[in-house]
Formats: sequence, structure tokens, C-alpha cells
Amino acid sequence: MNKKKILNFIPNFYFGGVENSNITLTNELINIGYDVDFRTNTFLDSKFKDRNDINIKSFDKPKMSQVIFDLVNYIKNENPHLIICSQFYANIIVIIACLFAGYKNKLILSERVPVNENLKNISFFKRIVLKILIKFLYSNADHIICNSYGTKYELDKLTKGVSSTVIYNPVLSKKIDDLSVAKINDYEFEKDCVYLVTVSRISYEKNISDMIDIISSLNTEKKFKLLIIGEGSYLSQLKEKVNLLDLTTKIEFLGLKNNPYKYLSKCDIYLSTSKFEGLGNSIIEALHFGLNVISYNSPGGVSEVLSNGKYGKLVDINSKSQFTNYLCENLIKKNNNDYEDKSLKDHLLLFDSKSVSKQFVKLVQEVIDEK
Repeated sequence: MNKKKILNFIPNFYFGGVENSNITLTNELINIGYDVDFRTNTFLDSKFKDRNDINIKSFDKPKMSQVIFDLVNYIKNENPHLIICSQFYANIIVIIACLFAGYKNKLILSERVPVNENLKNISFFKRIVLKILIKFLYSNADHIICNSYGTKYELDKLTKGVSSTVIYNPVLSKKIDDLSVAKINDYEFEKDCVYLVTVSRISYEKNISDMIDIISSLNTEKKFKLLIIGEGSYLSQLKEKVNLLDLTTKIEFLGLKNNPYKYLSKCDIYLSTSKFEGLGNSIIEALHFGLNVISYNSPGGVSEVLSNGKYGKLVDINSKSQFTNYLCENLIKKNNNDYEDKSLKDHLLLFDSKSVSKQFVKLVQEVIDEK
């Protein structure tokens, strides 16, 4: 009997939680016998074409709007049993392609960030058009997966009556533990220094500029450094800001790392000043490695990850002075979490890769087998 074919489509491929989650879930579907074609619109960096942990193909189109005819032809020719798609702008394009192709099989959409928050950075007219498209097109989906209740709450405002389920990201696995003990050859950690860290795409929504302001306002004799791991479109201007504020001895940009875990596990305090987060994979990883966490209480899943402040400090969004005060307190404590390990370990099981993958596979099987 032929394997059931699944198309898993994401808008672009770069360094981030969407990509890593989809790699994990695609591999799980392949392992249990599905024929999964993992596709993206474009690679934002050519080096990702050579990743050996997943076979992903690109339509090589510079804009999402240009891929629609390729998708129509693909869907007509391949007629997959199921299409899985992530993120609202890709979801809209895929639904339109399905309508043009006369696609009658199953469709699962996945939302990875709070939609309303993500739309704030575009023009008013585009925002209204996209909200209308989401409202009317998402009813074509057989199911919607959200990666946090915060993301689901925002989506439900636009898609009343459409069935959706929360399945957290598959973040924690033995693999990251193994990677965390790898030798570091390109950076030397100092014994008498408190290390702050953020692992992030350096983009508008990650709001690293606020983090730099917070570091600039710190008044402490404690020796510390902030390590920023990642790349993105805002990198150059943030480096310039660090230079202008004379913070080059306090803030270091390490760039994109294939293995960020070996650096993360050596640090003491994780910082997040994001404007919004779908879930916050790096915050989960930081908790796993025993770091204290201070984060803006941004829309999305951060408050769920930190259990409403039980496992880290939640700061009112944009309250840089409050963030600075919490950070000063934690610099004194260093890496010394004040909650019970058992409680945290139980909480982190919510993001265990094997457990999450089982939930995802179960839903896929139910949808694909539904008459």
C-alpha cells in the first residue's frame, strides 16, 4: 500500500523556533511511515540548504505572493492526503492555492505567534485586509494548531467557531543535553563574571534594543557580560548602538551558532524583551539548563512557560526600570533558582519533544483518517 503523502509548508527557512519545531515533527511523521515533503518558500540564508537533519526543498521565490502558482501546480500534481502549513501569511497563500487547485483533502493550519501583535508592524490597510482574509479563509481548515494558549486566544478573536488545539513546541530532548556539553573553542568564559544571555533572531519583534538600554542603565559593581546569540536584519544597527553607548565590554554579539546550547548552559541569567512570543523556546531551554529568567510579560506564551511568574520574573512590557531592578537583584544571586527542582521538572515535561510529538502525530492521524 502506498504511503500517505503529506506536504509540510513553512514560509521561509532561517534560525528559529518555527523551523526547529517543524524539523522535529516532520521527522516524527517520516519515522512512523508517512511520505512527508517538507517545503519552504525560500531559504533566508543559503547555508541552511545543507542542513543534514532534514530534507527540505525550496520553491525559491523572493516573496510569498509569488509562490501561489507553484503551490497550485504542486497541489494539482501531487494531491497530498494532508497539507500542514505554519504562520498566517503562509496559511492564507496555501488556502488560496488549495481553492484554485480544487483541493478536497485535509488541511491543518498552525499559528506560531499572536496574530494581532504580529500585524501591528504593517500598514493599517494591509492589517485590515489580512484580518478579513484570516476571518473568512481559515474556515477552510480541518483543524488549527496553536503553540500556546496566548496564541490561541489572539486567533480566536478572528476565527470564531473554527476548531483549534494547543500543542506546545517540541523543545526539550536528549539531543540538546548532549550538545550542551560540547567543547567551546571560540569563546572563553571568565570564572568571576555573571553571564547574561539571549538566544534570538535579531528582528523587530525581539526588541533587543530595550535589552541594550537596560544594560546601559545598570548601576552595579558586579562583573557581568551579556551574550547575544543570533543574527537578523537589526544586527548592524544594534551593534552601532552598543558602540555609541560604549558598551562593547559589557555586550558581545556571538552571531548565529549551530549549537547554542553549549553557550546557554554556561550562562547564569536569561533575558527576553520581546514585543511578543508564540511560546519562547529559548526561555524553555534556559529553564532546562538552570538559568534564572527575566522576561517582559509579552503577549503569547511567555507567561505559560514561566507559569505566571513561578519559574521566572515577569516584567510589565516596556517597563525597563522594573526590568533593571530585577536584573540587579539577580546579579547578586547569580545562577540560584529559588524554586523546587521537582516542580520545575514536572512543568518542563509540557515541552518534552517525545510527548509533544505524540500529541501532534495523534492529531494528524485523526485528521487524515477522518471521513
